Amino acid sequence: MACPIPRKYPPKQPPSWKPPVPRWQLTFPSTINAVHTLYIGIQSHTSPNPALSSALASLTTWLAHTARPASIDAFLTETTLAHDLPHSRVWVLYFTSPTVFTAALATLDLPARHRAAGPTVGFWAESFSTPISRLETNYAGLHERPGLARLSEVGREGHELSAYWGAARDRIPASGEDLFALPGSKVPEPDGRNGDGEELREARGKGEKAKTTWHVTDELSTESDAVEVQILRETEVPRGYGQRLVGGNYDNMTHIRSGQCWDQCPEDEAEAYTRPGGLQEKLMKGMEYLWTHPEETGTLGLRWLRNVVSDENKKPEGEARADGTSVRPINETCGAGFFRNLKDLENWSSTHPSHMAIFTGAHKHAREWGSDRKFMTWHEVSVLKRGEARWEYVNCDPRTGVVRYVKMDSVEDLSAKQ
Repeated sequence: MACPIPRKYPPKQPPSWKPPVPRWQLTFPSTINAVHTLYIGIQSHTSPNPALSSALASLTTWLAHTARPASIDAFLTETTLAHDLPHSRVWVLYFTSPTVFTAALATLDLPARHRAAGPTVGFWAESFSTPISRLETNYAGLHERPGLARLSEVGREGHELSAYWGAARDRIPASGEDLFALPGSKVPEPDGRNGDGEELREARGKGEKAKTTWHVTDELSTESDAVEVQILRETEVPRGYGQRLVGGNYDNMTHIRSGQCWDQCPEDEAEAYTRPGGLQEKLMKGMEYLWTHPEETGTLGLRWLRNVVSDENKKPEGEARADGTSVRPINETCGAGFFRNLKDLENWSSTHPSHMAIFTGAHKHAREWGSDRKFMTWHEVSVLKRGEARWEYVNCDPRTGVVRYVKMDSVEDLSAKQ
């Protein structure tokens, strides 16, 4: 997924850069122009809840026999801070065929599922289509195939666009022609200085400290007066319960799924990740900062998900049992959700101590375990054009997904439909 040459906006990669550790990214055949992603969730509003078992059985049957995704992962939500109810069931489905993706959305029919389940169960779906030109992926190893890497059509190739601030943007092919600016913010223009290795004191004046280079993306803003990008005031948040909420994204909203796999780790390496003060603890402190500072960080709906498999033959849920009752958590997690803009992610990752601790901790782990390392991190990032994402929440808690942060296009009272 290389950027076209020549570029309007040069990359941020430093001259003669060699990353300290190897990384890989996905390659797609020319027959695939976009990937299509569908997150589905089901939540219980009481316990015990007999209606939940029936709703799960119906949904997992649909997953196994009707949806026809190219790949599927199953999860349980974890933590009370994340943007969902803990212990909810979640699935992510990946499609390479737009026709199959559209058909799956049409047959999912969350309002009908709510009518069958009643008021004690909530359903939600968040879907988006990502042109390959606006997608970037990054993998710390080849021994796992998480997320989009499980698609049968894709390959993985080594690259050197990693381990410097701005690398994720450089991996997005369209970044050579598009800055992915927040709607309503000023779009800076290239002026011959950006990306050519000039020191800051040469680009900005002799009196400034020359500790870095200047790049046009430094002028991007995460602030805007545009109504659509404003986080909702508390009085504007819909109640969620008893409602069907439908909406879509504004231009350049960003989605990330960032994962951690330690299921193949030997006991000592797994313990190094999970022990007090270890990398996992640093990671969760970073997530906590994002969850508790949504306006500053642009965090719009970020879940913490634990991968699960069915106890029967260890197959992913939806491929094995149809009753949806027997799943086993494995040593794999991910954070998945929307951000206001790619620049928000860049600001947090490059400046905040919580991410600095994650970044340095991950590289320390890689150095300590070397080529024998089985712990693997990875992510996939989509920068979405207006209308490429759609979300639907039916009888959901208002803490779910983007409900508290993005104005919905439609708010419907479900009692009027009974």
